[in-house]
Amino acid sequence: ASGAMSWMSPCMATSVLVGLGLDYDIFYSERVIEEWQRGHSERVAAVRALSATANTISVAGLIMVVAFVALLLCTMPSLNEIAFMLIVGIIIDCVVATKIIIPCMMAILGKANFWPRKRPLEC
Repeated sequence: ASGAMSWMSPCMATSVLVGLGLDYDIFYSERVIEEWQRGHSERVAAVRALSATANTISVAGLIMVVAFVALLLCTMPSLNEIAFMLIVGIIIDCVVATKIIIPCMMAILGKANFWPRKRPLEC
């Protein structure tokens, strides 16, 4: 026990965080598509989707944080490391990525978000 971080901890945490992050992003993105298909502009769809999904994503993230806090109580240092990385990563994903970066990018990219789809009215 040299006090160094286990090489497996970042690998394990990264794989879990990618899965959880994509889950939250897909949930938001699908709502944007629904709003866009209802006839809203790309920016309005991004804003409406955020207002509709923000609480759900926050609660889902909070549930995962509470679940991973339990790992902090474990006596295995590698599980403590993984738990800490997961908790920090989920908080960053739920607050920064899903509520700021992804909506801004979808609003900026406009129609490129929906390629090759067409609105039902345009078909």
